[in-house]
Amino acid sequence: MSVRQKNNPLRNLNDCGCCQGLTLQTPLKIANRPGLTAIEYRVGTHSQFRQSMLARLSSSEYPALESLRTRQDDDFSVALLDAWATAADVLTFYQERIANESYLCTAVERSSLLELSRLVGYELNPGVAASTFLAFTIEEAPGAPDQATQETIINTGTKVQSVPGPNEDPQTFETVEEIKARPEWNKIKPRLTMQQPLNTNIKSVTVAGTGINLKQGDRLLIVAGKIDRKVRLITHVEPQEDSHTTHISMDGIKPVKIFTAKVPLLPGTVFSTSFKLTETKVKNQILGKTWESKNLFALAAIQNWSIQDLVKIFENLRSQKTAPGETGVFALRKRVSLFGYNAPRIMDYNGDGNPKTQDKWVSEWSPANESSDKLYLDNAYDEVLPGSYIAINKPGNQTSIHTIANVRTFPRTEYGISSKTTEITLSGKDPWWDPNKEGFSVIRGTAVDILSERLELAESPIEEQVHGNNVLLDKIDLNLKDGQTVILTGEPVDQPGVLKSEVMTIDTVAVEDGFTRLTFTKELANYIRKSVVINANVSRATHGETVSDVLGSGNAGQPYQKFLLRQSPLTFVSAPTPRGSESTLNVRVNDSQWHEVSSFFGRGSDDRIFTTRIDDDGKTTIQFGDGITGKRLPSGQENVRATYRKGM
Repeated sequence: MSVRQKNNPLRNLNDCGCCQGLTLQTPLKIANRPGLTAIEYRVGTHSQFRQSMLARLSSSEYPALESLRTRQDDDFSVALLDAWATAADVLTFYQERIANESYLCTAVERSSLLELSRLVGYELNPGVAASTFLAFTIEEAPGAPDQATQETIINTGTKVQSVPGPNEDPQTFETVEEIKARPEWNKIKPRLTMQQPLNTNIKSVTVAGTGINLKQGDRLLIVAGKIDRKVRLITHVEPQEDSHTTHISMDGIKPVKIFTAKVPLLPGTVFSTSFKLTETKVKNQILGKTWESKNLFALAAIQNWSIQDLVKIFENLRSQKTAPGETGVFALRKRVSLFGYNAPRIMDYNGDGNPKTQDKWVSEWSPANESSDKLYLDNAYDEVLPGSYIAINKPGNQTSIHTIANVRTFPRTEYGISSKTTEITLSGKDPWWDPNKEGFSVIRGTAVDILSERLELAESPIEEQVHGNNVLLDKIDLNLKDGQTVILTGEPVDQPGVLKSEVMTIDTVAVEDGFTRLTFTKELANYIRKSVVINANVSRATHGETVSDVLGSGNAGQPYQKFLLRQSPLTFVSAPTPRGSESTLNVRVNDSQWHEVSSFFGRGSDDRIFTTRIDDDGKTTIQFGDGITGKRLPSGQENVRATYRKGM
């Protein structure tokens, strides 16, 4: 660069070449479209400020700087410009942040939102305490059933503390409603078994016990009515140790599972005809129908019945597992033959002493000594008893089933043989054969199944899932109410071994054939039936612990007196209010309750009111009136007290 004399001024800004490539870049033009979550407000950055100042060094507006001909970074003057560029960069950065904090849509600091809201008289909503449902387990009283079924009142404000996990703190919850709890509501189970359908064509049957001493090939007598009787051949016997039952299959190799058959029951209707509360009347008039709980209560009130007595009758009828009348399932323990089955055959000869036909035997004796309602067994069987069943299997697969009226044993001689026999007289002159039409071959070919032993029918398991919007319980419970909250816990069908809980609200309670059915207001997930447990001792609760504080002493000479709550944070709970929550703060002055308001504007001088403000650190300040808008506190010694809940 040539040295210029003072009398030879610069003709152009860049004659020296030191401003090559430098232009003014600041201030930048600012333009932000609406709806942005952050706005641009900086007029430049460090490099832009530095470049602009370097460009201005060669401006004709500053002739005093024309002697500064270096632009090197290590020059003191250039370094000073760089320092100012840094200062401008920092200032504009924070200026942009302040600008962003001045608008609700772009502010990110809580204090900014708080102050912006207060400009229009709005306070930020506090956090709302967590809410949950608590399932209580009521202690039972063994040996005292009356005491065990009595109600226990769980009051509002009952404290429950959580069991903390690793690196967690225990949390306190308090109930917000009063409930009535019962020990029998701790673990309500769905109905797991059902009465087996009994007919002569069933493919399988489940009986009580595992040591019934039956095997494949034995015979089972099914009696479903006076004329509906049949002997079935056992094809498979499977003891089930977990339920102490035995599953007997009569068709196929593997047992056939029994599923629930949904048979809709007619609804019960309230009637005014009076009758005495007996098992027979309940069985005929009430059992076998579906009764809504409220209708059953109405019927009991009209008939002047005791609900407890009605429930006991339902339970007694439900516990009667023995098949009615003569119906049932019987094991036929022994198969025998008739007297004379082994009588010797006699050869028929011609007049010359030779047999009429070679190898031709006379096979029939005269059955004239036999009776159509009696039969004689091939031996003495003292185990055969009157009233038991026998099955007579005649040739040609003809089977008839009879009831024994009388039994006696004695020696008998007939058909060329002598032995003890058991004479069986059939009930009601019930004929088992016609001696005048049927020959001796019936005696030889008939087998008799005796020693019938009744097997106690077990209720068959219900394999159906618990799903839909209802569940049938394993008992009757008339204490459950419509609208009551329960918690159902069980293993989902698609996640066996994993417990899941659902909070359900009872829509209706009904009594169906002596069992209670709960219908819910929403659908259940699909659960494995045997895993389901229902707890009806349920109360709604929210997080927070109740505390009581003496705030201080009132001073009638001080307007807008303030007090600070000693413990924080103040608990707010969900509520149907414009802000969606309400405070748990209760303030009393001289034992009189004062009420919280949003502001003092428009209030009277005698209004017992106060306002609250929550600081950024969560501390709550209570402020009272000035005697013009809101009443002043009366003077007193520690007469301002507060009860509230802390925690959120």
